[in-house]
Amino acid sequence: MLGLGVKRQKNGKMKFTFSDFDGLTGGTVIVPLDLKKSNPRPYIYMPFVFFLLEVIGSVVLIALGRTSVTGMPLALQLAGILLLTVSGMIYLYDIFPAALDGTNDGYLMTVLNSKANVEAYNDLLLKQHQIAFSEKVSGVQIYEKVTDFTAAINSIPFYEALGKGDYLSALDINEKIILSKGQVSSNLYQEAIAEKTALSFLTKPLEKAKQSFIDLPLESKKHIAELGTIVAVRAYVLVSGLAEESVIETEAALEKAERGFNKLPKDRVATEKKLLAISLEKVIAAHPDWDLSAYDYLRQAEKPAEAPKDEPKKPEDK
Repeated sequence: MLGLGVKRQKNGKMKFTFSDFDGLTGGTVIVPLDLKKSNPRPYIYMPFVFFLLEVIGSVVLIALGRTSVTGMPLALQLAGILLLTVSGMIYLYDIFPAALDGTNDGYLMTVLNSKANVEAYNDLLLKQHQIAFSEKVSGVQIYEKVTDFTAAINSIPFYEALGKGDYLSALDINEKIILSKGQVSSNLYQEAIAEKTALSFLTKPLEKAKQSFIDLPLESKKHIAELGTIVAVRAYVLVSGLAEESVIETEAALEKAERGFNKLPKDRVATEKKLLAISLEKVIAAHPDWDLSAYDYLRQAEKPAEAPKDEPKKPEDK
């Protein structure tokens, strides 16, 4: 909670740590023992038990605050009301039955009614565990019917393809999200559109890529322009530099790059930096007169580090 937590190490011991979490106030990561048999539902129902305990405690404080027996009746009553109000607001967020910015139990409750989604969620948890411990990711399956869970699993081979420069394979995996528009959250769908836009400028003739962007609905263009993710930043750099030819908008997108990198899982930062470097090189090649030297540090990601040169040996003294 609040950035404080414990993590289980490879040797099985728990270690205190500061870390990010996926949620509003905190989070717990679990690993399934069996992909088909493990049931994650108790994991998402458990917060309700603790919320009931908070409600009971708040009601007791409010009741004590209304009696004349206790020493600080008003303070107890206010503490009970405050605790009940804040915890109630947080729990309403947690049980909202749709995908929000952070993982919420209400969304998990709606999707884990399907056995296929339970297995996909277990599969996702297992692969996240393997990645966190730098283990070999076991048998990655590419799902044809995409949900938010299966999209997270598909993202593993997707980033492998991007890392190898196999943009066509990456586009094929990304297209599965777009074709599953009714089964995925709006944010995930728009992110897939932004990814397709960015990769189009790297794989298609310029005029076709421009036309693909022009044909996008306003909602998709707005998602890219908000620059909320590194994918949107990449897309906007290419759109601004090659389609709209605006150096000011290109720089505005590049300014958001570091914030986008900070939101990524660590294992994907290197790939995204390389892709942004390639995108920036493409814009600079089209506009050699633009001064984008302030972002040369991004371009270095595309170039392998040079091996240190051996110093010339000094002649030995006789």
